[in-house]
Amino acid sequence: MSRRVAVWILVLLTGCRPATTNTAAPPAVSPGAPTSSVAEEEGAQARDAGPDAENERPQGQDGRPGIAVWEFESGGSYGDDALDTELLGVGIQQQLAAEFAQNAALRVVERAQLRAILSELDLAEEGRVDPSTAARAGRLVGARYMILGSFIELSGQMQMSARVVDVETSELLHGLTLDGPRNELFDLVSELASRVTAEIDLPPLPQAVRDVRRGREIPAEAMTLYARALLYEDQGEWELAVETYERITRDFPQYTEAQEALDQLTSGLL
Repeated sequence: MSRRVAVWILVLLTGCRPATTNTAAPPAVSPGAPTSSVAEEEGAQARDAGPDAENERPQGQDGRPGIAVWEFESGGSYGDDALDTELLGVGIQQQLAAEFAQNAALRVVERAQLRAILSELDLAEEGRVDPSTAARAGRLVGARYMILGSFIELSGQMQMSARVVDVETSELLHGLTLDGPRNELFDLVSELASRVTAEIDLPPLPQAVRDVRRGREIPAEAMTLYARALLYEDQGEWELAVETYERITRDFPQYTEAQEALDQLTSGLL
């Protein structure tokens, strides 16, 4: 009896069929698709992380509202003793930011950081700006509020206007106007900072600090020189910037912001 016949007789007696070999290819797996064990592990990790994992903030993040100041637009100077206002808008911008920086309840965006963003947006040379554009720039620098402003000088009288933009909504929240003698411009800027802070419901600067800062005599000419020194820094003209800061500290010794800028600049050049 042949071996093949013997096998079929055995099948008939036991009721079994001979085993066959499966030659079909295994199911294809898409490239990059996780295997079942990997998927189960990833799912377990996601469950362990919990629903709040994506909302966690880095430790030590500054939660104070950020505030940024746009360069003030010049409306010109008129009268017999006209003021050179070409650079004064930068001086007012920087001085207003310095006043805000005295308030521990605020986080002030540095002018250099704002300028870098404006350059990327091709807005560095813009004059008048609308609230939506200001809000866009403010979001990029992490500000909560953006301050826009303008000024005009007429026969020794200075008028400043400021607008507060809510960066989150692009809404124009408040408009403020102050005026006073040109030789009291520094005090006007200080008062503007206090008014803005009050309008957005933030704690005011302590009265003692305000009194000390407003007791200084710093004319508009000093603020214009300060702006010129800042622009020299922007252009990398370090020697001219140092010379201008030194002139300010010599002619206007109460302008402590100029001395601080000089110290910072010279220490960086060493």
